[in-house]
Amino acid sequence: MSIVNLKEILIEAEKGDYAVGCYNVINYESVRGILDAAEETSSPIILGIAQVQLKDVDFSSIMNILVHECSRAKIPVAIHLDHGLDFGTIKKSIDLGCTSVMYDGSLLPLEENIKITKEIISYAHARNVSVETEVGEMGAENDSADNHQKVNITNVMDAQEFFKQTGVDALAVSFGTVHGITKETPTLNLSLLEELNNKVDTYLVMHGGSGLTAEEYKNVIKRGIRKINYFSYGYQAVANKIRKFIEENPTALYDEISYFSIEAFKEVFGEVMEMFGSAGKVK
Repeated sequence: MSIVNLKEILIEAEKGDYAVGCYNVINYESVRGILDAAEETSSPIILGIAQVQLKDVDFSSIMNILVHECSRAKIPVAIHLDHGLDFGTIKKSIDLGCTSVMYDGSLLPLEENIKITKEIISYAHARNVSVETEVGEMGAENDSADNHQKVNITNVMDAQEFFKQTGVDALAVSFGTVHGITKETPTLNLSLLEELNNKVDTYLVMHGGSGLTAEEYKNVIKRGIRKINYFSYGYQAVANKIRKFIEENPTALYDEISYFSIEAFKEVFGEVMEMFGSAGKVK
């Protein structure tokens, strides 16, 4: 098992009609806890770090933890750069051990996004690294509904042209999801997702899964989503468990809190793996 590239994981997810979670990690506790959850539930996983998180997390340090811990895993795991914004960071991530990279050129004109993606794919594929990109843009919780629908939703013809010219391994698409902790329930355009799944011949990715119900996750998986990025609500649930632990153990030392946080990550993300249908898929 152990470290594989993203495409290997998505091929199996497509065969089994499930989605694999991509869980961004920021320290040893999150890495260890989520890996423990995957091993306990026999689930393939993707562990990532987003470029925006590198302002607070040393890249080399977190990658050393990821590569070491993932190399001992009993389940297949891809190490992923999430929302990479420039070629330099993407190259560095591959040098440090990422087996999967996401280039986020969603704010660029389509042709420029295609041009840069081709260069990244050429570099990454020569090193057996999978590439994910994005067409359309996921909204944030503070976007107006009108602005989100007009600006961010993926255009099917754009997605078709993008894949035709790049052959990218996985494509993040926008059909109503939003990033962050939501104030209102997102409205999903499932007919658009179905059309994208029927007309774009690559593995589809959902970012911004915040505020969705378990049934909505099942609905998007049934319509072709094979990778789901899951962060905000998972980390909120872990934080709530830690707060409760501290309230109940006011004299706990930091090491006790740290050890408990590993268990909290395991409990929270194990439930997510069950919800995405990836649990039990590693034989």
